Amino acid sequence: MHFYKPEVTVSFIAVLKVHTYMVLAPLILLYIAGVIVNNKTRIIDVLNVILIAPFPLYLMLFLSRLINQDKFTSEIDQALKNGDHTLSSIDKGRMALFGLFGIFVLFLLFYQFYLLVKGMNIAVNNKQVWVSILFVALYFMLDLGIQFYF
Repeated sequence: MHFYKPEVTVSFIAVLKVHTYMVLAPLILLYIAGVIVNNKTRIIDVLNVILIAPFPLYLMLFLSRLINQDKFTSEIDQALKNGDHTLSSIDKGRMALFGLFGIFVLFLLFYQFYLLVKGMNIAVNNKQVWVSILFVALYFMLDLGIQFYF
């Protein structure tokens, strides 16, 4: 999941490069932060957290392909271009499905951060809330930087 320009063709090598950054950069940053908090932090524990935490996002990407979100958004775009601002030409059942999908995706996003926090708390043997917030903030800032600069 990366923010590419739609007009730019993305190669397989570019995807591998971004995923390498998205594993190595948080691994190094969170490992260093973990060692600062507890010097007995093991790199394998942090690696497990970094590899397992994004699974809810992968599930979200898979499900978004199953419900054909591109077709639905193009239908909404076409309805709005035709002046149908109440979206009366769009199937209400399908709109409800996409609303439920949006709520489920938010749950998956929160679950990803839950996995990150719980995993890092176990990896670092942390019991303090501010350290958990620090881990999430570091991960989020690093992820945003990678998304827009690589």
